[in-house]
Amino acid sequence: RSYGDGRGEDKKTEHRSGWVKTMHQVVPWDKKALMRVPQAPAGAMETGEDTIVPGFFFLWKQYEKRGVAQMVEEQGGKCPECDAEIQLSENRLFATYQGNFCFYTGFFMCPKCCSGKRKAVIPSYLIFRGDPEPKVVSNVAYAFLTSVHKLPLINITKKNRKLTLVHRSFRLLLALHQRLKHMKPFVDTCPQRAMLQGWLNECYPKQKYDISHMLEPTPVYSFYDLVQCIADGNRAVMEVTQKLVNHITDRNCQACLSKGFYCDYDDCKLNGVIGFKFQVEKVVSCPVCNAMYHRPCFHPSTCPQCARLARPQQGQST
Repeated sequence: RSYGDGRGEDKKTEHRSGWVKTMHQVVPWDKKALMRVPQAPAGAMETGEDTIVPGFFFLWKQYEKRGVAQMVEEQGGKCPECDAEIQLSENRLFATYQGNFCFYTGFFMCPKCCSGKRKAVIPSYLIFRGDPEPKVVSNVAYAFLTSVHKLPLINITKKNRKLTLVHRSFRLLLALHQRLKHMKPFVDTCPQRAMLQGWLNECYPKQKYDISHMLEPTPVYSFYDLVQCIADGNRAVMEVTQKLVNHITDRNCQACLSKGFYCDYDDCKLNGVIGFKFQVEKVVSCPVCNAMYHRPCFHPSTCPQCARLARPQQGQST
């Protein structure tokens, strides 16, 4: 519990309810609007520093639907969004409460606030369970989640360090990122940049969606990225990655080819083949001087660059 008075869970529910009531104030969502989202006190909710926008968070607890009577009682018989009394149905056979459960906020809401017809991908279910299936959410939660669905906000390695061990598709996506992040200098300076950028913009043929954020050093993704990652097994991202690799290593583009390196070992085992930093399975960098070499050639004790850097110091000492 977050509070020492024994009312920790009640405090969490209170803060979560207050946050739900203020969500509609910044819809429709954009990156500037995200800055105006009220931040809960530390420990008040199950959140974390999981986005690239300071002060903004998602609800990460995986809320399960419980007994309706129990949920209504915990909420004081009121809808947490509009404070209206949750009414009993007029069914003569058995009494049921009118409303629907919101899987994102974990509240049972009146039919006006949660019609039961709107569904969205739940962040906690997607990240921790690999479950991309949309679930029933309130009207305000739907507006929020659909508006941020394609914004690259989530650093999945920071939010769930065990994620790569849980879902194979996410593990492959992170492996592709290890390549893509080294391709940014090539894309930014290539004379055919418009063509390369077009490949990034049209990664998913059915939707115009730019994956340029995958070239950044930090593995930050949108929920749309993760849903597509599970849906097609990263096939679309792999195809774009391979197109970029083929272009960069093609000798017809001298600007990109010039950013490669020649292995500095005299007895290079790959016969002087040009290497590139994004070929993570073939090249390695010296941990001391950061010089790049072919992986089969390199040994830390025989780094040619380190040897050259050490020579002037040896001359000065004598």
